[in-house]
Amino acid sequence: MMKKWLITMRIWSLTATVVPIALGGVLAWQSEAFSWGLFALILLCGALLQIATNLFNTYGDVKSGVDKDKMALLLLPLPVIHRAAWMVFVLALVLAGWIVAHTTYALLWFALAGAFGAACYTGKFFKYAGLGVPGVFFLMGPLEVAATYLALTQSLTLTPFLFSLPVACHVAAILHANDLRDMESDRASGIRTFALIIGEVAAQDLYMVLMLAPYLLTLFIGYFCCSSGWPVAGVWLTFPLALGLVRNTYQHMRVETLEPRSAGVHFLFGILFVMGLAFGH
Repeated sequence: MMKKWLITMRIWSLTATVVPIALGGVLAWQSEAFSWGLFALILLCGALLQIATNLFNTYGDVKSGVDKDKMALLLLPLPVIHRAAWMVFVLALVLAGWIVAHTTYALLWFALAGAFGAACYTGKFFKYAGLGVPGVFFLMGPLEVAATYLALTQSLTLTPFLFSLPVACHVAAILHANDLRDMESDRASGIRTFALIIGEVAAQDLYMVLMLAPYLLTLFIGYFCCSSGWPVAGVWLTFPLALGLVRNTYQHMRVETLEPRSAGVHFLFGILFVMGLAFGH
């Protein structure tokens, strides 16, 4: 039973939350304002919000008929998934409320934005309206990094927003890879993903930008925002992987595995980025 829950909650996808929160944490640590206990609670809250989003997404896709094939693959009854989504969501809200009350009330706006994104991501006003990619870029990039930094330091600067852009690009690329893979089935279902709105050629170009722009952004960050560029140079170890994914996209090769492989690049890039900033401080 536990294995069924772990698969349904898509635990493997939590790297998309771990990376931006870790980045916000290391930036706060660099400013000499860090608490391991509070950081652990922020990480738990972010993980709960993403799990709730994953459960809402599974329920919404099956219920609306967008992913008809998912019904046969469901490991748990649909009503059980829906109840679990709300339970996890409420638990995340309670924890977020505690963090806000014990840090700064300015964090409330970030918490509300995150809660809105989690609850409303799957629906005709967000994901099905073509806002999934820009929404994920913001929610799991600048929002999570800045919220973590704000909670730990109780102050806010432009630094977390700037440093969040590379990981925001890669996390948006994960969702966009999913949209590229499912363009035909999504078109048949009558929904409007960002890939369908801009067309296949432009969607391939956007994927290239989302995968490769982070490397240029780290050059800018390393030169202008760090005492030396070497701490963030390690991310370039993942550049051949990102370049290979872009090449596969244009050649229509292995598109069915584009999403998990994009997630792998996001995680490796993010960890190297965070570790470089931590050890280079």
